[in-house]
Amino acid sequence: MLRTATLAALAALLLLCLASVAHASTPVIGIDYGSEWFKVALVRPGKALDVVLNRESKRKTHSLLTLRTDERFFGSDAAALAPRFPTTTFVNLKSLMGQNASSDVAAAYKAIYPVSMTTDPERGTVRLAGLATNDIYSVEELVAMQLTHARMQAEESIQRPVTDTVITIPPHFGQAERKAMLAAAELAGLRVLALLHDGSAVALNYAMSRKFPTPQTHIFFDMGAGSSSATLVRFEQERKATRVTTLATSYDATLGGSTLDAVLADHLGAAFEATAVKLATPVSSNPRARVKLLREAARIKSILSVNSQAMASIESVHEDRNLRVLVTRAELEAMAAPLQPRVAAVLAAVQAHPAAVNVSSVVLVGGGTRVPAVQRWIEEEATGGANAVAKNVNGDEAAVLGAAWRAATVARKFRVQREISLADPLPYNLMVAMAGVVPAGKPATVLSSAAVVVPHTGAPGVLKTVTWKKSDPLHLVLSAAGRLAGSKPVPLALIHTADTNASVTEQKLTLKVDGNGVVHLTNATATYVERGSPGVLGIGASPDRNASMPLSATLEDAVPPMSPARIAAAAKRLRGWDARERERRDKEAAKNALEAMVYGARDKTEDSESTYLAKVATAAELDRVAKLARETGDWLDDAPETELTVVALKTKRAGLAAALAELTERWTRVQDQLAALRDALAEVGEPVTWVDNYENRDVYDRTVLAAKIKDVDTQVAAKRAAEEEARAKKEAEVAEARRQAEELLAKLKREADAATANLTSSDAVSSEPASSSSSPLPSTDTEPAAAGDNDDALFEDAPPLAEESDIPTPPPIAEEQAEEVGETKHDEL
Repeated sequence: MLRTATLAALAALLLLCLASVAHASTPVIGIDYGSEWFKVALVRPGKALDVVLNRESKRKTHSLLTLRTDERFFGSDAAALAPRFPTTTFVNLKSLMGQNASSDVAAAYKAIYPVSMTTDPERGTVRLAGLATNDIYSVEELVAMQLTHARMQAEESIQRPVTDTVITIPPHFGQAERKAMLAAAELAGLRVLALLHDGSAVALNYAMSRKFPTPQTHIFFDMGAGSSSATLVRFEQERKATRVTTLATSYDATLGGSTLDAVLADHLGAAFEATAVKLATPVSSNPRARVKLLREAARIKSILSVNSQAMASIESVHEDRNLRVLVTRAELEAMAAPLQPRVAAVLAAVQAHPAAVNVSSVVLVGGGTRVPAVQRWIEEEATGGANAVAKNVNGDEAAVLGAAWRAATVARKFRVQREISLADPLPYNLMVAMAGVVPAGKPATVLSSAAVVVPHTGAPGVLKTVTWKKSDPLHLVLSAAGRLAGSKPVPLALIHTADTNASVTEQKLTLKVDGNGVVHLTNATATYVERGSPGVLGIGASPDRNASMPLSATLEDAVPPMSPARIAAAAKRLRGWDARERERRDKEAAKNALEAMVYGARDKTEDSESTYLAKVATAAELDRVAKLARETGDWLDDAPETELTVVALKTKRAGLAAALAELTERWTRVQDQLAALRDALAEVGEPVTWVDNYENRDVYDRTVLAAKIKDVDTQVAAKRAAEEEARAKKEAEVAEARRQAEELLAKLKREADAATANLTSSDAVSSEPASSSSSPLPSTDTEPAAAGDNDDALFEDAPPLAEESDIPTPPPIAEEQAEEVGETKHDEL
């Protein structure tokens, strides 16, 4: 499992090169909302897809909700409170979405969970009671609270708001259930990009880490806590994209891991009653006992998945009696044996599809498939036997990762390196038939002559037109026919037409299934015969002709959804919960802050011998603060809850903090002075023992400290003045040396220029003729002058060059100034 999770994470990291198309792109999330757990996965620009951790740093959260006065508990907190408050702890709310209170699903829920269930007078749907008799909630409101908690997990992890999401749903969800989920998401502040079937979400995750050079077909068998489904999916490569197509789906809406839990809980209850004699009331009458038995049954089931036996032990189950009984795997499998045909039927329904003859594997998903008996039943029913059964996906996180991937692609805010397209049609046929009862009531049956309007292979968004050649108003039933053998069509909605007359020959209704699987009536028209004119004596006659006119038609859901007014009222109610919880959190924070301030003030002031503040404060000052701290603590303990407002708590804390700050700031100021004094003593070269001795005093004499600081400051000022004077003197010497060097260099330059000028004039004299003879050439009788005989004459007028010893010596220059002079002036010379 760990290796599978690692591969999935690496696949997400490698495949999902997420980048913002626009700089304002916002994150999106996928929510796998299950009956027992929910998971959240996050996609944001520039980051890899990953599962969000909850406040306990867990990757999944219990789908539980406990209501208390002005406080809601979720996840593990609700699980811990469930035995104490069983009637206001809500479990498996997903199974009640879109259900009438009179349905078999509602009856089965009430038989398992000890909650107070009522009927909505307007919609006929399930309502659940809270803390008071008038505290009644719709299922959509309670689910919205959990979805809000899921959204807040994502927002807390990235410190940014999140609104766009894809939510997984089981394939058996019909019109009412889908609308209920959309309403709950709206109440939770979420914008649903798509509702995604569980099996399709797992298939997407399966494709994220694999390539398919040749087409492959797989079955994903998912047994969750509340339902089971089998999804037949084909994978194929289309150029650079992977195409995922859901071919068939079958399901059992009431078969899940909780079914096994209920069977085992009944066994434990029977064992308890068999051993506990003389019970005043049966254990089934105790709601708390039922919750404890269900929790222990889930634990034992998990243990028996890897062990042959387990000891069930519950303290004070009922009437202060304990339960301790040994349960073996063989006993559990015997109790679960009646469920085998139902598991086999789900798998057999999709294996009957023509494309299932070449199934590569049956992939197990969901916690229920970890039970050895369930695995064996699947292996026996699978076409390829045990060799065809695979466990190569992360059964806990595959669906949520697939949902997050879908959210990233549907949102069109991100780009991916490898495209994965999904064809996810409705898992059932949509059928239309004449109603068994005309408009006064709802249809009693769906007639066998029902026509398939949208087959289960139809893609969402396609318009379908139904034509009825009748002139009377129509009263039709829109129903869903599942793929499971023996399943009956389930009514989804009623369609009524009006304003017809005898001239109408046919009526056309246009239906559309949106991306969430919800059916809409988009258009209704009637074709009628427009009578022609006989004319006058045959002149101007016109024949009858067909004409079209709009038709009044309505689609009424079999289970009415929440109206806009009800949604607005529910949203206001949930905002009230948020405000009360925010006020409670603020109040608790203010109380904790005041309590910490009281204890801190008392610790620092009550014991004058041990507190450090006694060194800088008088006994009277310490007593005054200690007394204020005691009075504040007494007020915090004794004041009625109505007085403990956030404003009052903060005011009390501010007053105590100001009184204590007067002393603590004095201590801090003295400590800063001592630290500065240490540095000053070190600067003047004196030992710091004076400071050490001062710190060891019982009471700090600030007058002595001030005098010492003044004295040392005087020494520091004198030292710094002397250092400044020495620095200025040194700078003056350097400047004088630089000036002399510059004068010397200027003098040398002048002498060199004069010498150069004299040499130039001497060269001009030596170039004149020696005699006035007209002969162009010198006489051959004349001896040339010896070299150097006339040198003195040539340079007679030139001043003698100064000897090295004649150059005046400049005064000494400091090493650093000499280097500076050499760098600036000698290079110029």
